[in-house]
Amino acid sequence: MSADNEYNFPFRKNYELRIMALWLAISACCFICPLIFDVPKSIYHLFTFITAFIGLILGRKGIEIYIRKSRLKGYPLEFLEPSSDEAINLFQITNKEIINEIKKIDSLFFGWGGEWTQTESQLIFDILKRNVPELIGKQRVSKGDGYIHGLIEKETVLRFPIEHANGHTLITGASGSGKSCCFGVLLKQLIYRDEVVIFFDPKGDKDIKEISREACEEIGKPDKFLYWHPAFPRDCVRLNPLKNFTRSSELAARVTALLPDDGDSFYLRHCQYSCSIYCRCLPYYQ
Repeated sequence: MSADNEYNFPFRKNYELRIMALWLAISACCFICPLIFDVPKSIYHLFTFITAFIGLILGRKGIEIYIRKSRLKGYPLEFLEPSSDEAINLFQITNKEIINEIKKIDSLFFGWGGEWTQTESQLIFDILKRNVPELIGKQRVSKGDGYIHGLIEKETVLRFPIEHANGHTLITGASGSGKSCCFGVLLKQLIYRDEVVIFFDPKGDKDIKEISREACEEIGKPDKFLYWHPAFPRDCVRLNPLKNFTRSSELAARVTALLPDDGDSFYLRHCQYSCSIYCRCLPYYQ
């Protein structure tokens, strides 16, 4: 098997750490003995150094296994405030001319993470074959499986190429996993780029609304923020669904087109005639 395809399960029992502890205990005994007994100090000090050195050499692998198993407990969630100085730096913005500067950047800040390769997939498979609670112990996360995140040895900043935004992008996650925060970070960068952004939010997240409003104000275009919610008519823009219709019969035809055409044609014509009369009366309604 080539070195590139070499694979070892790194989360086995940590025998190396026990061996290191044994050698360090012997080193400690060699150091204490001259203090208690009348023995040659130089020889025991030499043995102290040699045994400690052997213990550290043999325990190096044990320390590595301990760190990797500790990462399997997961990491607490960290949320990035889109208006913070840290976020502005990650957006690669350094002056007040936000639009002119960020449009030169061909990617958006997306978060932190790492590449998921065949090795990580194999590790997940091997972990699930074992008793996960016994292998990992108590996790640091309250939701999800922290060991999935812990498989990544070193996180780096991830950026989303603008050219990939021409297609479809799916962002999934459990409740509370940070989807709304991710949307807020991407949304603010797109507004900074002076892009047209249409955001549908069935939950009515107030944070997303405020992030969008603040971003429009920061680029000097507060009037570009348009908000529509049927429950808050005083705070919303007005939408006129009849604006593009020039004749009342067009609106009546659009309404009757929604009716199923497999029934009696008499009732369909009667409905179309009634809708036409109602639409003609709308301009006179006060």
